[in-house]
Amino acid sequence: PCNSCAQYNKPIWQTEDSNLDGRYNGSIDDGMTWSTEIYKALNAGRFSAWFYWWVMTLNNDNQGLINATPATDSFQVPKRLYVVGQFSRFIRPNSVLLLSTSSDSTLQVTAVRPASGAVAVVLANTGKTSHTVTVNLSGMSNLPASVTPYRTSASENQAQLSALGVFSGAFTIIVPAKSVVTVVG
Repeated sequence: PCNSCAQYNKPIWQTEDSNLDGRYNGSIDDGMTWSTEIYKALNAGRFSAWFYWWVMTLNNDNQGLINATPATDSFQVPKRLYVVGQFSRFIRPNSVLLLSTSSDSTLQVTAVRPASGAVAVVLANTGKTSHTVTVNLSGMSNLPASVTPYRTSASENQAQLSALGVFSGAFTIIVPAKSVVTVVG
């Protein structure tokens, strides 16, 4: 990241990011692109904030999180909105980024100690096969007894899934291909 920002302990924000390539794309592939961008900004870039350009566009393009068509009083909600929400809904101001790693390059992990709650872990599977993942929370104080997953995929939009028990400081979850699962506890 910015060396002078780190030297002077200044926060780094990513603002006004969007896709300006033209035609509307509401696919999960587009959503996964944004998951990777946020993952890189928070983990490698050590950014303290990340913002998409516009909430809504009227131009049938990718500049907004929602694509509105005033002539027909309709709108389209692309997967990127739900994917961005996998981060923004659970990683709120004053959350603290935690060290997180994965042994598989297609599984991107972002973990935080949220301002409220014990932990939020975003697991993004950019690959073509499912991953069975064991998340180890040992070393954390005040471990939750259970965690609740929320998933966005080609067929789901931040769908709340059944709670998972935390045993001996860990839990196991299946992360389907091309999906983002946020686990909170």
